[in-house]
Amino acid sequence: MKYFASILDEEHEILITGDEESKIVLDRIPREARLRPIGLDGICSLIIDNNSFQVFVRKEEGSYFVSINGRRYRVAVQDEKKRLLQALIKTEDEQGGLVQVKAPMPGLVAKIMVQDGQQVNKGDSLVIIEAMKMENEIRSGTRGTVIQILKAKGDSVDKGAVLLVVEQG
Repeated sequence: MKYFASILDEEHEILITGDEESKIVLDRIPREARLRPIGLDGICSLIIDNNSFQVFVRKEEGSYFVSINGRRYRVAVQDEKKRLLQALIKTEDEQGGLVQVKAPMPGLVAKIMVQDGQQVNKGDSLVIIEAMKMENEIRSGTRGTVIQILKAKGDSVDKGAVLLVVEQG
């Protein structure tokens, strides 16, 4: 599985394969790695390329705080699917404050959660798309008014297809 980790304003790509004895690719460089808990309260043994580290890991407010060799780091982690969905759902500012909400993947429109003229807030549910037997909820990236719904329940959509338009405000 692929992850993206942000540490000190730097982003790192991490590809993990295997289970116990993991092979990882960190920023396109293959590595051998193992992370094992060695006690309670987040203390772990981390071995990377035969170098051993004792680390303390704590999850807090959607991020991880990692202490290694006496230094503390805030690490924000996203898996590949969440990152892709976030990038594709991200609305684009169009002319006149109009925002197109696009399908993040090909699929079938399972449900339209809004109506023309409806006020929406950032984070409100707009559309449910069924893809690969999973329902994916598309949320509003802005506050505004739904001014045009371009797809209907049952419609097949391609990745990037405009589902509806919201006027910001």
